Amino acid sequence: MTDKRGSVELPVAVPKRSARPWALVTGASSGIGEALARQLAQLGYDIVLVARDEARLAACARELTEASGADTLIASTDLGNPDALVALADQINAAGLSIEVLVNNAGFGLHGAYDDSSVDQATDLLQVQLVALLKLTHRLLPPMKRARRGYILNVASVYSLCPVPYQAVYSATKAFILSFSRALQTELEGSGVVVTVLCPGVTLTRFRSRQGYPESSSVKGMSAAVVARAGLTGMFARRPLVVPGLSNRIFVLLAQLLPAKAAMRMIGKVNHRRGLSAAAGVAS
Repeated sequence: MTDKRGSVELPVAVPKRSARPWALVTGASSGIGEALARQLAQLGYDIVLVARDEARLAACARELTEASGADTLIASTDLGNPDALVALADQINAAGLSIEVLVNNAGFGLHGAYDDSSVDQATDLLQVQLVALLKLTHRLLPPMKRARRGYILNVASVYSLCPVPYQAVYSATKAFILSFSRALQTELEGSGVVVTVLCPGVTLTRFRSRQGYPESSSVKGMSAAVVARAGLTGMFARRPLVVPGLSNRIFVLLAQLLPAKAAMRMIGKVNHRRGLSAAAGVAS
């Protein structure tokens, strides 16, 4: 499928050279998504890489094959386009790919006072982080249930545990991901399909610099590789929730223990001092 917003290119016949299972990773061209794809390939998975940056996807695909011998397929598409999402999932099923691991990671960030922000960017964020996740999961979950085996890793954030002033829409989408995933975990009990939510904190990726965060080099965070490793370890251990890093777990604990209004005021003041009250948002 090709349109002005992107394309999906999958072969009619899938390579059958090995019995390696397949994993699909969205937002796979950089950051946590790229790290997850690399580690899944090292664990013996063939990979479907999904993102908008076709050149970067092709480079990642070559690197994965050279490093791990994985077969790779790339789907260069805009996950904000609902038609492209349906085409992607349908072509995967029609090509006979049995997706054992689905990683819903794609997204981008927004910050700034809501009334000063772009409502078009906010609705695009809902499409990429929520609609894409819902559509791909809905299309790819039935084959997992029939096989009685599968893993779904949904990437949320520590901000899913608390509303975040000056990142109101972003934190709300992450809260949706957490709530939806936890409910789906219960629905799928006994089905053989595992749903895990990964809630990282500050992660040192291109996501932050491309979003325009006005932070100094002193900002601390976890590497994408460490976050990905924690997420996959937790997923394969069938853990429902993974919060990597002690400081992130402390943040989550405080967000749960403090009165909601006090927690929001505290986070809002921190974000204001960091300069996040100024509107910005760039796709990852």
